[in-house]
Order: sequence, then C-alpha cells, then structure tokens
Amino acid sequence: MVTGPDGALWFTEWAANRLGRITVDGAISEFELPGSEPHGLATGPDGAIWVAMESGGLARVMPDRLAGRFVVD
Repeated sequence: MVTGPDGALWFTEWAANRLGRITVDGAISEFELPGSEPHGLATGPDGAIWVAMESGGLARVMPDRLAGRFVVD
C-alpha cells in the first residue's frame, strides 16, 4: 500500500488484475488493469502512482483529484 497525492491509500489486487483505492472516509474503488498482475507500488515526485507488473513492465497511474478518475499512461 502507498499513500497517493490524493490522500487515499492505493493497493494492488494481484490475481484480480486490479488497482484499489481506499479514501480516508473508507470508500473503496477498484480499477481494472487487464492482464497486468500488478505487484509493487510507489508514489513518484510527480504525483503519479507507479505500478510494477509481473511482466516486468510499469504503469504510471495519475489520480485525477477533480474528476475522481485515474489515467494509466
């Protein structure tokens, strides 16, 4: 788990190919990362959530604080 720039806790759901988010109010969101099997997480200085994939790749997730969505680069 890592704390994102939005103040929420972000976590991986490896076998489900998802990235999860828990707000300080306890609301849980899940985001599909098809075929990714995400493992590790880190928060970058640019505010991105970096996700390490089992395949060896990385995903850069940018939480959109205003729209409540996220973008995977």
